[in-house]
Amino acid sequence: MANTNEHKEEIIERIKELIREGKARDYIMDKIKEEFKGLVHPSTPYDWWKDIIKDQDIQEWEKENKEEVLSLYDHKRKAKIHMYYWTHNRYEKQLKKFESKQSEDPELLDEIYKLQDRLHNNYLKKVE
Repeated sequence: MANTNEHKEEIIERIKELIREGKARDYIMDKIKEEFKGLVHPSTPYDWWKDIIKDQDIQEWEKENKEEVLSLYDHKRKAKIHMYYWTHNRYEKQLKKFESKQSEDPELLDEIYKLQDRLHNNYLKKVE
C-alpha cells in the first residue's frame, strides 16, 4: 500500500491558490518545493498536478479567466491600431505643414523622418 502524505491537502490547496493567482506551472512547483521542503518528495507535486488541473473548480476558473486573457489581447490589438493611426495622421499633418512652408525647417524635417521610421519599423515592416 502506498504511503499517503499528511500534508497532501494543504499542498493541493496551496497549488490551487497559486493557479488562481495566474502563476506558471514551473513557478508553482518551485514555490511548493521551497515552502514544503522536507515535508514532501520534490517529484510528488508533479503527480498531484494532473489531478488538480482536472478538478471542476480549477477548470471553471480557467474558463472564466480565458475571457479576461482574450479581452486583454483584444485591448492590446486595438491600442496598437490606434497608435498606428495616430502616428500616420501626425506624419501626414507634419508633411503637409512642411510642404506649405517656403523655407526648410530642420526640426520639422527631423520629426517627419522620426515618424516615418516609426511607421516603417513598428507597423509597415511587419506587413511586407
